[in-house]
Amino acid sequence: MDPVTHAASGAVAMLALRRRPPYAVLAGALAAAAPDIDILCGSDPLTTLLLHRGITHALPAVPVFSLLLALLAAPLLGGGASRGGRLGLSLADDSRWSFSAVWLCMAVMLLLHIWLDCVTTYGTMIFLPFSPERVRLNGVFIIDLLLTLPLLYAVWRCRPSRRRGRQEISSALGVARCALFWVFLYPLLGVGLNALHASSVAEELHADAARRQVVIERIVVLPDAFAPLFWRVVWQERPEGMPIPGEEALLQPEAPRNGPVVRTAGLDPLGRLRTPPSAPLQAMPQAAVSALAAQSVEAGAFFEFALLPVLEPAPEDDRDAMAPAGAHQWRSYDLRFGSSLEFVQKLMALRPNADIPFQFLFSVEAGEHGAPRLTAARLRFSDSRRDSGWQAPVAPRPAPLPLRLAGLR
Repeated sequence: MDPVTHAASGAVAMLALRRRPPYAVLAGALAAAAPDIDILCGSDPLTTLLLHRGITHALPAVPVFSLLLALLAAPLLGGGASRGGRLGLSLADDSRWSFSAVWLCMAVMLLLHIWLDCVTTYGTMIFLPFSPERVRLNGVFIIDLLLTLPLLYAVWRCRPSRRRGRQEISSALGVARCALFWVFLYPLLGVGLNALHASSVAEELHADAARRQVVIERIVVLPDAFAPLFWRVVWQERPEGMPIPGEEALLQPEAPRNGPVVRTAGLDPLGRLRTPPSAPLQAMPQAAVSALAAQSVEAGAFFEFALLPVLEPAPEDDRDAMAPAGAHQWRSYDLRFGSSLEFVQKLMALRPNADIPFQFLFSVEAGEHGAPRLTAARLRFSDSRRDSGWQAPVAPRPAPLPLRLAGLR
């Protein structure tokens, strides 16, 4: 989710309180956006991939991270007596919260941030440091005006004014609470519609697959721009009776033509196919994913992040000039970050460095027993202008405890 929505959600949460300390709205907005500070810690594509939506977004880290935020926010919000109860919640606008109340408030702001990130398609590693699994509920597009604009209106509607009467203050409070309710209702609506559309489009795709004599292996429904009005479906299919390619596919001149392919199409508000299926792209063989992840931290991190990745020869301009003679060079990415709406596609093409957002390029040659051996790897994230360049792969190995706690490896 974008930083504006995160900050607005924190501000609305504070505005929904009838009584709060001075600067509570500002503190709430900053705290709700704070987990995205992790984007500043990634100096290269690999650390960006491992850290963004990583440990600062993890549920086990919430008590520690919220404590740090509480220590920073205490001069603005804290210092009050505990007359508001054991947590010391303020009884008047000019009162202060106890430190425990500030700590609790910061924890709620972090959970609000995590919630809004989990309902998008990027994926949030909420179980770190115990598991790098990414939670993606696919209910909201990465920038959703139907979610953000009501929050911004509530912040404007509740702006300070000395001429406000009691009735107007109560009205503003009602607007803030409705906006806070919207933070949960709207994403839940998207998640529910996603489940309904996944069921209906699965029936449609399986019926078509039976006619074409193919097998549908996996279906993922994603929000498109202006969801819940528009959606996308990405699926993987393969011809009936065809063997599934193994890791040896990486040593062929081209991607396997008879193996699994990935396709996408647009959906209407009722979850029916709105556009013809896209041209098929060769799917990344799962055996090849496992083989690469066993040899490279970059590969392991990328394929944990990728959703139905595809495989194609590396473009000529991106090939490794230092690759061994006879090496095979490939590019992998997924179709998650796109749109089925033509005008949105044109807008996305206007962004700086417009390209496939997340790409993994790699070079392999035949190793022992004919298995592919990774000789070089490259991560390129066009939108953030981060490119590792071609490098020797970093072999997976146990990392020191502090790095493991941060999600690094």
